[in-house]
Amino acid sequence: MLNCGIIGVGNAGNQVVSYAEQEKAPFRLFAINCSAEDLKSIPESINRALIGDGRGAGKNRINSKTSLAKDIMPLIMSDEFKEFMLGLDFLFICSSTGGGTGSGASLVMTSVINNVYPTVYTINVGIMNCIKDALSTQSNTLEYLHELYEVMSEPTYMLYDNDKFGSLPINKMMDTVNRQIVEDLTVLTGQYNTNTRFTSMDDKDTINLLKTPGRIVVSQIKNFKEKDINENGIENMLLENIRKGAHVDLQKDRIVSYFGVIYHMSQEVADNFDFGLPKIQQEVGVPLDTWQHLVINDDSKLPNSVFIIFTGLTKINDRIDKINERLKEIMDRQKQKEDDDTLNEFNINELNAKKAYKETTVSGKPQKVDLNDIFAKFGVTSGSDI
Repeated sequence: MLNCGIIGVGNAGNQVVSYAEQEKAPFRLFAINCSAEDLKSIPESINRALIGDGRGAGKNRINSKTSLAKDIMPLIMSDEFKEFMLGLDFLFICSSTGGGTGSGASLVMTSVINNVYPTVYTINVGIMNCIKDALSTQSNTLEYLHELYEVMSEPTYMLYDNDKFGSLPINKMMDTVNRQIVEDLTVLTGQYNTNTRFTSMDDKDTINLLKTPGRIVVSQIKNFKEKDINENGIENMLLENIRKGAHVDLQKDRIVSYFGVIYHMSQEVADNFDFGLPKIQQEVGVPLDTWQHLVINDDSKLPNSVFIIFTGLTKINDRIDKINERLKEIMDRQKQKEDDDTLNEFNINELNAKKAYKETTVSGKPQKVDLNDIFAKFGVTSGSDI
């Protein structure tokens, strides 16, 4: 099994690491926040760091970046953080896309870690806001996506969607999304890649799979019986999990690089299953290659489970269009001029001027890096090197 960690940045990310701790998931955990009050809400056992003045970021991404720029050096060089990073294969950096602290600081944090700890592979995990949310949240999400796609270099990332569960009370919505994030990341650690005499995915196979640039989506169905297959079919169940699960909807372009498929099946189920996954390929796309890990349960009464990891998926342009439609609706209501409705043509500075508030200006062993250069790409000045 791979050695993996999760850094939760901001309240949304902090709640993910809290859920992982609660479920005793197989991760090292670290929480970062601009709000001292938010950090009090997580279990005391979780490593943590407060950046800035402790009063939060106020949905202001620049405040978050500036706070990180001031405090990044003591954080990165602390013994606690070095111990957390030591020996990790993968690091998942989880945050909201529409808030202040996580949306602003998480991608900068990723860029710093990529330079300081080059042997640890980072994967960003973004939690997107509901479509009905207000202008500042929507514009923060577009800024996050702009930085993810235009500033980061060939990122590997995952995107989850609160909007899928927007009809639920907010606490249940958060619990539902957090649970799926932790369950999906657990699949990526290789925990279910148990010993088998059949085709298998070893750690290096999984590493190669997860290092594919682009978006990762996980579909999983656990503990199902033969009667469930007769009613729905395994592939249909997996597709339903994608459609109704917490991931942002797939693009309709059907472009995907690789599949990683983990099967735990009785012999009877395996005998009646098409391992070519024709329905999955028809909807998701035809991969360049597929890694498979097949475990045949000796006892036919044991539950069956299937997990699919899709990597190399494309940008979420369909969702970006929906966000821009929401922004247009807000702007039209306020009788303000609408900006261009594609991400590449989107004028971030002009939209920022329309926000309800004004922005303030401003691996193994760690490697020496130029923090000013990294932070400048995200629009702030670090003022220090390490």
